[in-house]
Amino acid sequence: MAGEGDGELECLRRELAETKLNLAKAEAEVAAASGPSIKAGPPLLGDNEDDDSDPFAVTFHSIVIFGADGNLAMMKTFPALFSLMRHRHIPEDVAIIGYARDSMSDDEFQKKVYRAIYTVKHPQSDRQRFLSRISYRHGQFNDPSAYENLCRALQEQERAQEDAWLAKHGFSGSSTGSTSSTWSSTSGGTSGNRGAGGGPGTAAATAAAAAAFPPPPLARTFKHVRTFYLAVPPFLYPDIARCCAAAGLRREALSAREEKQDRFILEKPFGKDTASCAKLCSAVGEALSESQMYRIDHYLGKELVMNVLVMRFANISFNAIWDRQSISSVQILCKETVGTAGRGGYFDSYGIIRDVMQNHLLQILALVGMEQPLSLSAEHIRQEKVKLLQAVAPLTMKDVLVGQFAASGPGEVGPGSKAQPGYLDDPTIEDKASTTETFAVAVLHINNPRWAGVPFILKAGKALDESKVEVRIRFRGVPGALETFGSCSPNELVIRVQPDERIYWKITSKVPGLDFNVETRRMDLLYAHHGYGSGGNRGSSTGGGECSGAGSQGTSMGGGGGGGAAGASRPMYAAATAAAVAAATGTAPPPVVGGSGFGYSDKGEGGGGSGKEELPGAYERLILEVLRGDQTNFVHADELLASWRIFTPALHDLKASQVVPEPYLHGSRGPAEAEERFAKRFGFADGFPEASAPRHQSIAWGVQTPTKSKQRGAATHDQTRSSGGCSGGGGSQGSGPQTMVTKTGGGIVAPAKNLPSGAQSAPSLDSR
Repeated sequence: MAGEGDGELECLRRELAETKLNLAKAEAEVAAASGPSIKAGPPLLGDNEDDDSDPFAVTFHSIVIFGADGNLAMMKTFPALFSLMRHRHIPEDVAIIGYARDSMSDDEFQKKVYRAIYTVKHPQSDRQRFLSRISYRHGQFNDPSAYENLCRALQEQERAQEDAWLAKHGFSGSSTGSTSSTWSSTSGGTSGNRGAGGGPGTAAATAAAAAAFPPPPLARTFKHVRTFYLAVPPFLYPDIARCCAAAGLRREALSAREEKQDRFILEKPFGKDTASCAKLCSAVGEALSESQMYRIDHYLGKELVMNVLVMRFANISFNAIWDRQSISSVQILCKETVGTAGRGGYFDSYGIIRDVMQNHLLQILALVGMEQPLSLSAEHIRQEKVKLLQAVAPLTMKDVLVGQFAASGPGEVGPGSKAQPGYLDDPTIEDKASTTETFAVAVLHINNPRWAGVPFILKAGKALDESKVEVRIRFRGVPGALETFGSCSPNELVIRVQPDERIYWKITSKVPGLDFNVETRRMDLLYAHHGYGSGGNRGSSTGGGECSGAGSQGTSMGGGGGGGAAGASRPMYAAATAAAVAAATGTAPPPVVGGSGFGYSDKGEGGGGSGKEELPGAYERLILEVLRGDQTNFVHADELLASWRIFTPALHDLKASQVVPEPYLHGSRGPAEAEERFAKRFGFADGFPEASAPRHQSIAWGVQTPTKSKQRGAATHDQTRSSGGCSGGGGSQGSGPQTMVTKTGGGIVAPAKNLPSGAQSAPSLDSR
């Protein structure tokens, strides 16, 4: 009986193989008659996954990095590729070729890459596996013969990929380098069959059956995706593109659909003004199509920037108030503590407006202000971004303030501060009278029905007092609000892009207690709750108070402890989410469904709560999207021209007028006095809004309550109750003037005058 069953099984296998072959032939005939098919979406990368349009297609990836020995490649590109391989987001047979001017062997180049990717937390086997995929070629960037040698090396790597795949899957023959070949399987039939009684089957009968009915040949199509990363100055782009086309690196024979298999990653800056940008785009466009170009802006790969569209269009609460009726101002800022750090020669020809504001910050502005796209496809998002940028009025000199950092002495910008050099002290800057700006504030106006009258404030600077990138959306006051609440701070939505990624609301809320105390509090969305983030558990969870001073920002759920003393408060405003409960109990948070593959760690820091694993870097995400063929988070030529249209008039006027930048000390918060005067012109009496200490308003029931002085470092009753754990030394909440009110007859709450310092009044309910 066992022999008969084995024979029937082999017949079924034969019929199935023949059916698959006939089906493949029929699909090929239909495809040839109807033309090339269009894929529904980009394939995911792991091992070599077959093309959905061809059941027998195998796709290989090769990456060529121009300028491979430069700072950008060593600091960003190679570490990103290494991380992607460690997390199995790219196939392990990927071929990586570095190309630069300097002559060196593969081994010498691999040692440089080794130093660039080395960290003690990664096993040596991971590094060796990554380095085994790297080779090196050298030559000038405009030398055709060098590109021909590079093309031959790349073709050898591609043939090696095919041969390795064939050997791995048990096919005979060797690759000839063609894109489509026929291979016969030598793996034979099944072995080790067992009879009904569980004993070994007849291996000889199985082998005989396999010889009598060999499986049909399989038509395998090998496809090679070539990615070229141009980590070089932009003026080299046209030469590299033309040489790649002439040498066959960019393949001319590919069809219109297949040409996307050649992908070119281009780094900023893209010109210095509208004319130079248009000239560069035209020169590169002579050799490359727009579908082959991926202009990278790494801010578009940051987690919180990518979350803007989801937050806006997937939540009715945000979508309903996202307009001029509810929002009074939008501020997008990028502050850095470092100066030019030896990059003064490059930076002096661009300045902070071209280097940061025209690209990074304006891309964030487009995401914040654009209308909802028809879909999340690259084309539909691009259309809405361009439409928004075209509605922005060109920047004029009266709407921009520029500054330049100067040298600071010991203790000049704060206790214990060290002496720091000024911008013109950089030895790489030749013009010691340079007026290049290292700090800028620009106020942009969007002329459309949603945003008319709302100022969009872009601020960027180097050598400042802190490093952060965030979006601050300030809302208007409550219409017809009670007089008691008239002095309360307006609501504010803050999107902290880096560091300590988070989104938080600033709202006005009653402080728990018998007194009617009102204060500004924060409702945080922390990535730590899902195991993501960079650094320790530092944020307060939903409902945490905003505290000033060192040691603030504990966690209101009792976990973490990355700041000062842990909060002892009750999470009266916290949402009872599964993640918050997990943080409070010290248990592992629930897994994130459909995540990117970057897992979380359940090892808490600071005594309890969920630990964090670093978010995937922007370069990791964007390189992976290039390999997938997804252009959604890359900059289109139309966006470039629209953005330069906004800044070119002001940049030309600043140069023609020889405007002298406002000086500010290295390590300070910028030209504060000049910025405050500038802000008053736009209705900001106290300067443009940034993070500030919470404002408190006390209301007593039936009697006036004296203002309680909350000294720094001394915990008070209200502080210990507020989330965030501000009871540690140096971590208490600062307090400004507090408005005292009295509850009068008829249930009407009327404000009372501010009590002078040292004034006495009747005791409060808490003191009885």
